[in-house]
Amino acid sequence: MKQLTRIYLDTLGVPSEGDRAPRLGGAHKWMARALVLAAVPILVVVNLVTLMFGVSVGFLGRDGVRFSFLRLWGRVRAIYVMLPVMIAYGVWHKLQTIGVFELVSSMAATIVAAIAAMALVLLLNGSRARP
Repeated sequence: MKQLTRIYLDTLGVPSEGDRAPRLGGAHKWMARALVLAAVPILVVVNLVTLMFGVSVGFLGRDGVRFSFLRLWGRVRAIYVMLPVMIAYGVWHKLQTIGVFELVSSMAATIVAAIAAMALVLLLNGSRARP
C-alpha cells in the first residue's frame, strides 16, 4: 500500500518522502488504488502494441513515462528491424487481398496526393510571403 501511495503522490506532483510528505486519508488511499488499477490495463494494452516494434513503455512511478528500446543481440535496436518487417508484412497482406494493380495504384495515388499537397503548401506560403 505504501508503494501505491507513493506512485499516486508522484503522479500528482506531490512529494512522497521527507518532511513535506502529506498524510493521506481514506479517500486518497482509495484514489491511489484506483489510479494503479486503471493504469495497469492501459499499460498492458499499450505494451502489446509497442512491443511489436521493439519499444517498451512504462508510466507508473516517479520517472514519468519511460520508453525503453529493446535491443537484438545487445547492439541493434529492435525498432530498426521490426518496422520494415511490419511494413513489408502489411504490403504483402494487402497484395494477397486486393491484387497487384490495386496495390500499386493506391500507392501511386498516395504519392501523387502527397506531392500535390506539398506543392500547394509551398505555393500558398510563397504567395503569402510577397507583399
